Amino acid sequence: MAGNVNIIVVNVGQGQCTFVEIYTTSAQTTLSHALLFDCGSDKYNENGVDQVDVNLNYIAARVSTLPEPGFDCIFFSHSDKDHTSLTERLLLKIDNLAGKKAKVKEVWYAGAKDDYTKGSSGGKKFNILNHMVTNGYCLLADEKTTESNYTGYDKTTDQFIEYLWRSGSTADDVVVYPIVSNSLSADPDNEEEIEAGKKAEVRNRVSMICGLQYAGGFYTICGDATNITMEIVNLTYKHPSTVFSNNNMTTLPHHGSRSTGLAVARNAKPSDKAVATVKSFSTLLQSKSITISAYEKHRHPSLELMNYFVPTQATPILKDLRVTKNEHFLTSYLDIKLLNTDKVGIIFIDLSRTFTTPTNMFSTRYFTYFTPDTGKFSYQLPNNHIDPPTARVTPVTALNGFACWKYAAQANGSFLLGGHADLDSGLFTGPIVTTVSSKNTAANEERISEKIVQSPKINTVQTKRKKKKMYLPMSRKNRFGSSIVQHY
Repeated sequence: MAGNVNIIVVNVGQGQCTFVEIYTTSAQTTLSHALLFDCGSDKYNENGVDQVDVNLNYIAARVSTLPEPGFDCIFFSHSDKDHTSLTERLLLKIDNLAGKKAKVKEVWYAGAKDDYTKGSSGGKKFNILNHMVTNGYCLLADEKTTESNYTGYDKTTDQFIEYLWRSGSTADDVVVYPIVSNSLSADPDNEEEIEAGKKAEVRNRVSMICGLQYAGGFYTICGDATNITMEIVNLTYKHPSTVFSNNNMTTLPHHGSRSTGLAVARNAKPSDKAVATVKSFSTLLQSKSITISAYEKHRHPSLELMNYFVPTQATPILKDLRVTKNEHFLTSYLDIKLLNTDKVGIIFIDLSRTFTTPTNMFSTRYFTYFTPDTGKFSYQLPNNHIDPPTARVTPVTALNGFACWKYAAQANGSFLLGGHADLDSGLFTGPIVTTVSSKNTAANEERISEKIVQSPKINTVQTKRKKKKMYLPMSRKNRFGSSIVQHY
C-alpha cells in the first residue's frame, strides 16, 4: 500500500519530464517505487546555469536509495528527443551515485521503435531503447508497446479495465492507465488522412496519454498529443466520464503547441471542428489544474490554446510570495488578437510575455525578464485584454526563470502543491492570502515554511471505489479494428 505519492512536473527547458515518488510511509523516509514519464530536452541551459542538471541530480539521489536503484517503470510518450534525450544522462548519474548499474524494471513506449534512433554529435546513431538493453539497464522483454489506437478504458462500464503499471494489489495503490496510445486516425479507414499528415504531427499523434490514479485522485500526462489524438480520446470516452471526475492535474498537450493542438498553420485561423475538438477534450478531462512544460523555442505555450484549457478549480490554489494578490506568474506566447484598452480595435503581438494570473495554470517556463521597451502586459484567462502599449514599467529581475511543480497526492484524493525554482530549492509559492483573522494569518505564515502548500478544499472526501478486475494490456484487442497498420 502506498503512503505519500509525489507527482513532480520537472523543468527540463524545452522538453518534458514528470517524476513520481511513491513512499511506503507518510514521513517520506522510505521510497518504495519510482516512475518516470519522459525525460528529454532540446535546450536546458539558461544564462550559463544548468538548472536541469540540478533537477536530474535530485531524481538520481532519490532513486539511488531504492534496494535496486533505478525506476520501476519509464514511460516514453513518443520518440522526440525533447522527451527522451536526457534519459541516458540521468541513468549515468544514478550509476555514479549508487555505485552500480541502475535498474529499469519496465519500459512502455509509443510509436515505432526505429523512430527512437536519433543522430548524435559524433554522427553516430543512438536509440535510447536499444541503449538501455545493450548496456544492461533492462531486458529486451521489459520494453513494451501497445497496439494501435489502444486504450485501457471500457466505454460500456465507464471504467478502466486494463493498466500499464501498478504498485500493488490494493485499492489505494498507484495505478497507471493508458488513456490512449499509438493513435492513428479518428477514422481508421481514412488512410489518406494518415499519409497526408506532416511527419512531425504523425510522430506526435501517437503519443501515449497516461492517467495516474492514487486514492481516487487522478493525474493526466498528455505527452505531445495532437488535435487528432484529442479527437480519438473524445470518441473513445463517455461524456462526461466518471474516470476524470477527480482529475487534479493535466499536462497541456505538446507543451501548449498551437499548430498541432489546433491543427493549423502559424497565424492561420483554426477550423471550427479543430476548436470544438479541443473544447470537448478539455471538458472531458475536468482538470482542476493545468501544468505546462514550456519554452519559447517553438512559440510554446500558445495563449490561444491555453484559453480552451482553463481549469475547473476557480479558486486560486497558491500564490507567488512576491505577488500581493492571490496570483502567480505565467509565461505564454501571444498568438491571439488582443483588445487594446486605450484605443478602438485590436492589436496582434507575436512574441512571449509574462503576466500574473489567479488561474490554476502552472508553467515550467516561469518568469522572463521585463525590459524597458516591452511595456506592461496584463491578461486574465480566458478574457482578452492588454494594457496600453505606451505604458512602460521598470525592468524586473527574474528571480527564477524556471519552475518545478510538486503535487503531493493525499490519501483522501486531494493534493498539496508547491512551486520550486529547481528541486534543490525551497518554495517561491505560498498559501492564498486570507484576511479572516490574525489567527488565520499566523497559521498561513507557518504554512509558508512547509515544503508544500495545501490546495483549498479540493475533493477532501475520498471517492467511493468499486473493486475492479484488472487485465494486462496486451490481451486487449484493438478498439478501432484489427486491420489498422501504423504509419510513421
